[in-house]
Amino acid sequence: MKVFSKSQWIWADCEQMPDQYTEYKEQISFLQGKTVINISCDTDYTLFINDIYVASNQYGDYEHYKIYDEIEISQYLTNKENEIKILVYYCGYDTQRYKIAKAGLIFEIINNDNIISCSNVNTKSRLSPAYINGQMKMISSQLGFTFSYDANKENETGYENSKLVEKNTTFFTRPIKKQKVFPRKPIFSLQKLSETHYMIDLGKEVVGLPEIDFHSNKKQKIEISSGESLDNGSVRKKRGGRNFSFEYVAKEG
Repeated sequence: MKVFSKSQWIWADCEQMPDQYTEYKEQISFLQGKTVINISCDTDYTLFINDIYVASNQYGDYEHYKIYDEIEISQYLTNKENEIKILVYYCGYDTQRYKIAKAGLIFEIINNDNIISCSNVNTKSRLSPAYINGQMKMISSQLGFTFSYDANKENETGYENSKLVEKNTTFFTRPIKKQKVFPRKPIFSLQKLSETHYMIDLGKEVVGLPEIDFHSNKKQKIEISSGESLDNGSVRKKRGGRNFSFEYVAKEG
């Protein structure tokens, strides 16, 4: 079966801009047998099924060498209606690991060799209300932009039909295995530097996804910085125009 034979490149019905987050959702019924999703985008994606994290990380590519992921999702489906959500990030700014191309998402969901859902104008989408779009706060010329997220703006409204995007791409399968997400790394040490300032040491260099689990008694902004060196006993987040931090605005609870 030719990949994306019925799918179309789409984007949320909003003006494309650098450093932008859009969200997409589909409903599929439970089906017996193997179910997979083929997915590709510009620039990066995160896939959720029934609000459970499934996969992320678009392979770095070009329009003439566009990589798609094939992900089996059978184990995430329940015996009722299932909600597929895809968060897509568009960088839209040249860096040392990314060449500008037009924003877009393309996907198809296949059950036992039958296409049961695919990206088209009827795919519901929106500009993300919780991510701060277009702030373009640079980590480095290698890594691109950092992000800010406001949990107080989370909601399920504003989804509309998508718009088609013209992209001239040639698809290839992912040339290496996807990275695996392992259990949390244990904390080596935790220091309370002040009433609002904590420093966590993992004991060695690690790479992965930040996961935050806490209770907040009010709305408040939390800044998280990472690095390998200290300045006056604290992580040195800013170095020569680079900013190794991100922001999360917590809601009460």
